[in-house]
Amino acid sequence: LLSGLERLPSSFGALDASMPWIVYWIVHALDILGELDNLPSSLKSRCVRFLNRCKTADGGYGGGPHHLAHLAPTYAAVHALVAIGTEEALESIDRAALLRFFMSRKQEDGSFTMHDDGES
Repeated sequence: LLSGLERLPSSFGALDASMPWIVYWIVHALDILGELDNLPSSLKSRCVRFLNRCKTADGGYGGGPHHLAHLAPTYAAVHALVAIGTEEALESIDRAALLRFFMSRKQEDGSFTMHDDGES
């Protein structure tokens, strides 16, 4: 699991739009196994910095750096950051921008679209 946070094999290239999910799955697995607290602070910080690169100007997170914001990777990124739980991780979540992003996805009928002009 730790090597997956360092560098993924090239065969994972097809999952380019799922990078926050991969961070979340690995962090969550480490948490379930009781090993997240043993993760070196430098690696936690690298995860936070990477997820910050997935953050978009409109407050959400894209599937990778320079991707459009989408609710699914936003969910994964925020949950990974909360699980990491360091001051750096928690402070990296711009709650006001995140709320604006969520509310921009809300439709008149109360449903949410996954991304701008996307499926609900």
